[in-house]
Amino acid sequence: MRNAVFRILLALLSIDYCVLAQSFNEVLITEIMSDPSPAVALPEVEYLELYNRTEKTISLKGWKLTMGTRSAIFPDSLIMPHS
Repeated sequence: MRNAVFRILLALLSIDYCVLAQSFNEVLITEIMSDPSPAVALPEVEYLELYNRTEKTISLKGWKLTMGTRSAIFPDSLIMPHS
């Protein structure tokens, strides 16, 4: 019994955990690429670059970006620590 409990605890400790709630300033917007017009030597896409400042993996599940009357839901993805 003791050996089984030890194996379960070891398995739980080795699982990479994910944080669903973040504190202020843990995820930063580090780059904004707006759609330039005309697009001269630039990609014709818009994007945000996010940076996770923490030691934890952060989930973007349920995150929503709102700009004025427009909004977009982030894809269900993870941001690894310090990336």
